[in-house]
Amino acid sequence: MNYQERVLELANKLENYSPEEITDTPLEELLSFLPFLEEIVQDTNPTHNMDGGLENAFQVIQGFYKGLIIRMEKDQARKILAATKPWPWLRNYYFYKDYQDWVTREQSLVEFAPYDRVAYIGGGALPLSLILYQHLFGIRGVSIERDPELAELSWKVLQKLDLASHIQVIHGDETFLAEIEFEGFIVDAQAQPRRQVFNHLHAATLPEAKIVFRSYYGPPILCPPVQAEDLAGFERLDQCPPTGRVKNISVAIRKL
Repeated sequence: MNYQERVLELANKLENYSPEEITDTPLEELLSFLPFLEEIVQDTNPTHNMDGGLENAFQVIQGFYKGLIIRMEKDQARKILAATKPWPWLRNYYFYKDYQDWVTREQSLVEFAPYDRVAYIGGGALPLSLILYQHLFGIRGVSIERDPELAELSWKVLQKLDLASHIQVIHGDETFLAEIEFEGFIVDAQAQPRRQVFNHLHAATLPEAKIVFRSYYGPPILCPPVQAEDLAGFERLDQCPPTGRVKNISVAIRKL
């Protein structure tokens, strides 16, 4: 079976998983699709394109993957909140070791200082990147999350992990960037609407600000990539490739 056939077959299996279905379906059933997702993402042949119905198939897969990650984070957050010892449950998260390696490599790229205050746009229910930046490098953070349920859940997780004095949560969107002083910024790969996010980021930052955005690597299967027009007013500096099961690249940029 060639690449196009595999993508179409997977999309056909996932198209009936609406956001409501993803919420109600046993997590084990949803996780059974991860190996197929990871296998297809490994194929980064640049000759693949949107022909033959792949654009619609990519949209189906992207919607499922976004819903799956939200579901995984919410379920793990609730396990952490219910635990007597929360840190082992955090380390038990599916992507924990991958994120630990990734954050370490990303820090070598952007070099946040311990006194820096870093805004993470699109923190989700489990702000794992900020937790690891604090745990590994002592960096303070603010998770900005527009979904009120996810914002509340993440704040409870940070309190449970005794990190509430180091990492804050704001229920809101990128417009809050202009209201608080930050030295560093991380833009999540799923942060949308992307052009609007970068426009507000440009308006709120100084040229010396340390900025990194995350974008999926390879074919646009899991999330649409960041486009050149999204980065108007910014200059790309350097990037680090994906690691392990995390299929993001981290790109350091500077405001012009």
